[in-house]
Amino acid sequence: MTINKFDRAACRTVSTAAEAALAAVAEQYGLTLKKEAGRFETGAFTFKITFQAMTEGGAPAGFASKATVLGLPTDCYGKVVILRREAYTIEGVNLRARKYPVMVRRVSDGKTYKWADGAVLRALNEAEVAA
Repeated sequence: MTINKFDRAACRTVSTAAEAALAAVAEQYGLTLKKEAGRFETGAFTFKITFQAMTEGGAPAGFASKATVLGLPTDCYGKVVILRREAYTIEGVNLRARKYPVMVRRVSDGKTYKWADGAVLRALNEAEVAA
Protein backbone atom coordinates (compact mmCIF):
# COMPACT_ATOMS: atom_id res chain seq x y z
CA MET A 1 0.00 0.00 0.00
CA THR A 2 1.36 3.39 -0.99
CA ILE A 3 0.22 6.64 0.62
CA ASN A 4 0.31 9.70 -1.65
CA LYS A 5 -1.43 12.12 0.70
CA PHE A 6 -2.45 12.07 4.35
CA ASP A 7 -6.00 12.10 5.60
CA ARG A 8 -7.36 10.82 8.94
CA ALA A 9 -7.60 7.23 7.76
CA ALA A 10 -4.03 7.21 6.43
CA CYS A 11 -2.73 8.77 9.65
CA ARG A 12 -4.54 6.18 11.73
CA THR A 13 -3.09 3.37 9.58
CA VAL A 14 0.48 4.67 9.78
CA SER A 15 0.38 5.42 13.51
CA THR A 16 -1.09 2.00 14.33
CA ALA A 17 1.59 0.26 12.25
CA ALA A 18 4.36 2.32 13.87
CA GLU A 19 3.02 1.57 17.34
CA ALA A 20 2.91 -2.14 16.58
CA ALA A 21 6.48 -2.09 15.24
CA LEU A 22 7.80 -0.23 18.29
CA ALA A 23 5.93 -2.43 20.77
CA ALA A 24 8.59 -5.11 20.34
CA VAL A 25 11.31 -2.60 21.22
CA ALA A 26 9.40 -1.48 24.31
CA GLU A 27 8.90 -5.07 25.43
CA GLN A 28 12.57 -5.91 24.87
CA TYR A 29 13.69 -3.13 27.22
CA GLY A 30 10.87 -3.38 29.77
CA LEU A 31 9.25 -0.07 28.85
CA THR A 32 5.68 0.97 28.24
CA LEU A 33 4.66 2.58 24.99
CA LYS A 34 2.11 5.37 24.69
CA LYS A 35 0.91 6.76 21.36
CA GLU A 36 -0.13 10.38 21.62
CA ALA A 37 -1.85 12.90 19.37
CA GLY A 38 -0.45 14.10 16.10
CA ARG A 39 -1.09 16.45 13.22
CA PHE A 40 -1.10 16.12 9.50
CA GLU A 41 -0.99 18.11 6.31
CA THR A 42 -1.49 16.79 2.80
CA GLY A 43 2.11 15.61 2.48
CA ALA A 44 3.27 15.10 6.06
CA PHE A 45 2.16 13.44 9.28
CA THR A 46 3.71 13.94 12.73
CA PHE A 47 2.78 12.19 15.95
CA LYS A 48 4.36 11.50 19.29
CA ILE A 49 5.25 8.16 20.86
CA THR A 50 6.49 8.09 24.44
CA PHE A 51 8.52 5.27 26.01
CA GLN A 52 8.27 5.21 29.79
CA ALA A 53 10.41 3.31 32.28
CA MET A 54 8.53 1.40 34.97
CA THR A 55 9.51 0.54 38.53
CA GLU A 56 9.46 -3.02 39.84
CA GLY A 57 6.01 -2.40 41.35
CA GLY A 58 4.60 -1.46 37.94
CA ALA A 59 4.39 2.29 38.55
CA PRO A 60 6.05 4.76 36.18
CA ALA A 61 9.52 5.84 37.26
CA GLY A 62 9.21 9.04 39.28
CA PHE A 63 5.59 8.47 40.28
CA ALA A 64 6.40 7.98 43.98
CA SER A 65 8.25 11.29 44.29
CA LYS A 66 5.50 13.18 42.46
CA ALA A 67 2.82 11.57 44.62
CA THR A 68 4.73 12.59 47.75
CA VAL A 69 4.75 16.23 46.63
CA LEU A 70 0.93 16.12 46.46
CA GLY A 71 0.61 14.34 49.81
CA LEU A 72 -0.55 11.07 48.23
CA PRO A 73 0.81 7.69 49.34
CA THR A 74 3.76 6.51 47.27
CA ASP A 75 2.08 3.17 46.58
CA CYS A 76 -1.23 4.54 45.27
CA TYR A 77 -0.46 3.87 41.58
CA GLY A 78 -2.96 1.39 40.19
CA LYS A 79 -5.25 1.53 43.21
CA VAL A 80 -8.99 1.76 42.60
CA VAL A 81 -10.81 4.65 44.28
CA ILE A 82 -14.48 5.63 44.32
CA LEU A 83 -15.09 9.21 43.16
CA ARG A 84 -18.68 10.41 42.66
CA ARG A 85 -20.01 6.84 42.85
CA GLU A 86 -17.73 5.64 40.03
CA ALA A 87 -14.62 3.44 40.31
CA TYR A 88 -11.38 4.91 38.96
CA THR A 89 -7.82 3.60 38.77
CA ILE A 90 -4.99 6.02 39.63
CA GLU A 91 -2.67 6.26 36.62
CA GLY A 92 -0.43 9.27 37.00
CA VAL A 93 0.46 12.63 38.45
CA ASN A 94 1.10 15.87 36.57
CA LEU A 95 2.73 18.43 38.86
CA ARG A 96 2.27 21.23 36.32
CA ALA A 97 -1.52 20.90 36.56
CA ARG A 98 -2.39 22.99 39.59
CA LYS A 99 -6.10 22.27 39.86
CA TYR A 100 -6.38 18.65 38.72
CA PRO A 101 -2.96 16.99 38.99
CA VAL A 102 -4.06 13.35 39.43
CA MET A 103 -4.79 11.33 36.30
CA VAL A 104 -7.28 8.49 36.69
CA ARG A 105 -9.03 6.02 34.35
CA ARG A 106 -12.69 5.11 34.83
CA VAL A 107 -12.99 1.34 35.31
CA SER A 108 -16.33 0.98 33.52
CA ASP A 109 -15.29 2.35 30.13
CA GLY A 110 -11.56 3.18 30.28
CA LYS A 111 -12.00 6.93 29.77
CA THR A 112 -9.26 9.11 31.27
CA TYR A 113 -10.03 11.94 33.70
CA LYS A 114 -8.12 14.44 35.84
CA TRP A 115 -8.99 14.91 39.51
CA ALA A 116 -7.97 17.20 42.34
CA ASP A 117 -5.40 15.69 44.69
CA GLY A 118 -7.56 16.39 47.75
CA ALA A 119 -10.50 14.43 46.37
CA VAL A 120 -8.30 11.46 45.50
CA LEU A 121 -6.62 11.54 48.92
CA ARG A 122 -10.03 11.54 50.64
CA ALA A 123 -11.15 8.61 48.48
CA LEU A 124 -7.96 6.68 49.33
CA ASN A 125 -8.48 7.34 53.05
CA GLU A 126 -12.13 6.21 52.84
CA ALA A 127 -11.04 3.02 51.08
CA GLU A 128 -8.56 2.28 53.89
CA VAL A 129 -11.19 2.87 56.58
CA ALA A 130 -13.69 0.62 54.77
CA ALA A 131 -11.13 -2.17 54.44
